Amino acid sequence: MNLADYMNRPGDFLKGALLEEIDIISSFCTGEVKDMDVTVHEIRKSIKKFRAILRMIRNGISDDEYKTENKLFRDLNRELSEARNIKIYHTCMIDLKERLPFDAFEKEMDKSIVEIGNELTSYRDQLVENKIFSQIFIRTNEAKVRINNIELKTDDFGLMKNGLQKIYKRVRKFSFLIQEDTSVEYLHEYRKNIKYLWNQLLILQPVFERLLKAYAKSLKNLSDLLGDHRDYVLFLDYLEYNEFFALTPEQISMIREIISEENERRLIQAQKLSLKIFIDKPGYFADRLEQFWNAEH
Repeated sequence: MNLADYMNRPGDFLKGALLEEIDIISSFCTGEVKDMDVTVHEIRKSIKKFRAILRMIRNGISDDEYKTENKLFRDLNRELSEARNIKIYHTCMIDLKERLPFDAFEKEMDKSIVEIGNELTSYRDQLVENKIFSQIFIRTNEAKVRINNIELKTDDFGLMKNGLQKIYKRVRKFSFLIQEDTSVEYLHEYRKNIKYLWNQLLILQPVFERLLKAYAKSLKNLSDLLGDHRDYVLFLDYLEYNEFFALTPEQISMIREIISEENERRLIQAQKLSLKIFIDKPGYFADRLEQFWNAEH
């Protein structure tokens, strides 16, 4: 659909975007899985995009339609979350060994990398044995039928405005909260909603390219900072509670100290960036997008 059609029929475009993400998921769920890490990553990425678009058009669909699809795609994402987490642990350990001065216990690091790699391989095998990808294919294609049958209540900017404003409002609220409370739960919710907003703006970028390109880039940078912070928090918990590692308590303590210092720097950067990019109040943010839309239209 070209830009003119997009602006004249945003409902058709956004329904098409939902269906496109389902098609991408399906393409990774059929045939032989050649690269498990890429498959898991791409499916989870499309699920997040799907849920972001769904939130954006929530004003144009029924509560039952929203709840049905949101719950389905949330649950599918959880099916793959542990595979993603173990991959994070493996990547974090390799990253630490390559860039930090652990020469004194290099052998222990190497052995730990092998042990996490073995766990990752085992979990990948479980996904195949349990036919997780076949289940995802079936359930998302059932959703495809339902999406095709949705009758949108409106087909103008109002279809998106409330959804955009709601997500932005939530993100902005957390941007202030994390200045004082940096609990793992707050930071996770903050990043999750930033990702929703970022994906929504990417969908709208054909219309708002001049307005949103730099803004979307800032959101991506903020999301990456919070994502790296969370990955290493999860890694430290994993390191602490898995006794099979070759590392001693003293060595783990050294790793924890280094990661904690790095995460503190990431958090300070994220807090500063947050105060710069969420200045506008939610109503003004949504109104400005609508004004720009109408001007382009």
